[in-house]
Parts: sequence; structure tokens; C-alpha cells
Amino acid sequence: MSNGYDFGEDNDVIESGIEEGVLQWFSSRDCETSDGKEDTTVGWHIQVGRYPYLDKVCEKANLPQVKLEQTSGVNSYWQIGNRTGASFFVLAKGCYSEQEMNDQTKRAGIAFGWHREDDGRNVKTVKFRAYVAELLPFFDEENPPRPLIVVAKKQFASDLLPILGRDGQYRVLKANNELFQAKHGKATKTPYWGFSIFLVPGKKEKRMNKDRTAGSSVSPIVGDIPATIDAEYLEAHHVGEYLSLVKSEIEDSVVWSREATDAIYAGVNGDTEEAEPSMPVDESFDHPFDDSYEVPASAEKPAAKPQTSNNVKPLSDKELDAIKGGTANVAQRRALQKLGNMLLAQKANLTKEEAGKAIQAAQKR
Repeated sequence: MSNGYDFGEDNDVIESGIEEGVLQWFSSRDCETSDGKEDTTVGWHIQVGRYPYLDKVCEKANLPQVKLEQTSGVNSYWQIGNRTGASFFVLAKGCYSEQEMNDQTKRAGIAFGWHREDDGRNVKTVKFRAYVAELLPFFDEENPPRPLIVVAKKQFASDLLPILGRDGQYRVLKANNELFQAKHGKATKTPYWGFSIFLVPGKKEKRMNKDRTAGSSVSPIVGDIPATIDAEYLEAHHVGEYLSLVKSEIEDSVVWSREATDAIYAGVNGDTEEAEPSMPVDESFDHPFDDSYEVPASAEKPAAKPQTSNNVKPLSDKELDAIKGGTANVAQRRALQKLGNMLLAQKANLTKEEAGKAIQAAQKR
């Protein structure tokens, strides 16, 4: 029997990285608890068994598990702050407004975009990397802290953006600047990641259907930021001992947010968690797939001027949808036509990835 084979020590061996865990929001899902009782689960969840390093952390944190019936079968999830919420150190330099983020170059750590699903619905998506404050104490030297990817889609993305933006986390930054100035007589510039954001399930509410009738009840994502932010709040949410850990991830997150945004628009679902059931909510009023939408000019670089492709005429959505083969959707083909790339827009067997890359390249010229 061999005792091993010697290959020397100068070989270049690439090891795969550990997959970043995905944290997903469920607004109110029927489930079965670990003791077999029927219940509902609300808030943030991590799929059991998909991320072994997170299973260890969640087990040490003594988090409960629930089972959900989904289209892929029965899956188990760790509950993080069921009905009470969780605190996030968002790994970003800041959050642009939704209007600003129509310019896809404006990303500072938070990914945002739209894509059209197979059923024709336009889906808004927000993603960001974060450390979950409640889990950080349960990592160790053998299993060091790693960021998670937080995903919110459809109406929950709309809930989240104001919390991440000027009416939410930026009020915390301003409050710290003002309190520090008043106490020390000098200025400080609080970073976006300096304080955690506590995201909790809000009171159930009816969301409107597309025809403006009352839809299903959902538990929205709510930011638990008080009207008056005092020293006690800042102390409870300050990054503290995790400052170096959090700060070291910011630049990587900015790059990640641009790549994640490209993937959203290309229809590439990087997270494979099963989404919240589709809600018949009308989200087709303010996004790039409206017929009236014009590709926004970048603040840094102007968008490419449409160039005709051998005088090929643009096709209607119905005609684009009838093109055979490929995974590219009508929205992508329409965007390519508006950018002047008629030949690619009308190409048979066009893939989502190929279309997405072409759109991005055209906008950055």
C-alpha cells in the first residue's frame, strides 16, 4: 500500500472558496417547528445544510429550525430573530437613491436592479453583504466570521431601500456627527458601516393588487430606528470591537455590488434560495423595462449613442418574443434595440448572459 506520493512543494493548487451564505426574508410562511407543531415563521432565515460553516454557528447560537413546504420539496431553515428581527453591519460605503441607481455605475456596496421573470413580471431586487451582529460571537478561530448576502425582492426590496437610504441609516450617521460635535467640540465623519441596522417584521398589512384590489397580507421589512436617535441607541448599535473586521470588507463589497447588479439585470440568480411566493403587486411603474424608459446617462461616462445595425428595423415585443431559442428575455432584447444593437437584439439563441454583457458594455462606452 502506498504511503503517499511526493509531488514536491512548488505546485500551484487552486482551492475553491467557501460560498457566502444567503439570508432570506419570509413575510409569513406556514411551517412545522422542530417539535412537530404547525406554526408560521416571519423574518430572516438561512437554509439548513447548504452552508456547513453557518450550520455550526447557528447551532452554537441555539437558533431554532423550521420546515417549509416549497416547490423544491420540504426544506429546513434556521430562524434568525423570528418575529424580533436581526442587526446588520451593512458592508457598504453608502446607499444611493433608487433614481440614482438607475445609473448602474452608481454602486457603493448595495446591489440593485430589475429583471423580467419567465411569467412576464418585472422584479425589483436589492442585495447587500453584511455581518449579522447576533451571529458574530459564535464564530471562532477554526470558523472565522464571514459576511452573508442579504436578499430582498419585489415589495420587500421596496421596503428595504428607504431604510438603507436617507430616511433611515443616514439619520443615524447624522445623529452621531451632531452628538460628537456637541460633546467634543470637533467634527467627525461617521462611516455608513459604523452602526448596525436592526431590521424587524412590521405589522401585517394588505398590499394592493395590480387592479388596485386588496391583495394578500404580508409582514413588511421595517427598520427599528427611533424618531430621536440618542446616545443609548448609538451605544447599542456601534461597531465597537468589530471595527477592523467590518472595515476590511468594504472595498470588496463595492466591487461585489457592481458585479451583483450586472447579474440581476442579466437575469442571473446568484442566490438559489427559494423566493417568497409571488405577490400580484404592480411594480411596473418606475423601472427600466417600461416602454417609456430611456437608458440613463452615467455621471462618469455618457451612455452610448444608438448606432443602427445595417438598417435593421426594431421589432415589437411580440415579434421579439417569437424569436426562437436562447434564454434572453424580451426586456433584454428591447434594451439592446434601444441601444442600437439591432442584430444582437434579434439574434436567435441569444442567452441572458450574452445580452446582459452587451447591454453593460454599451452603457459604459
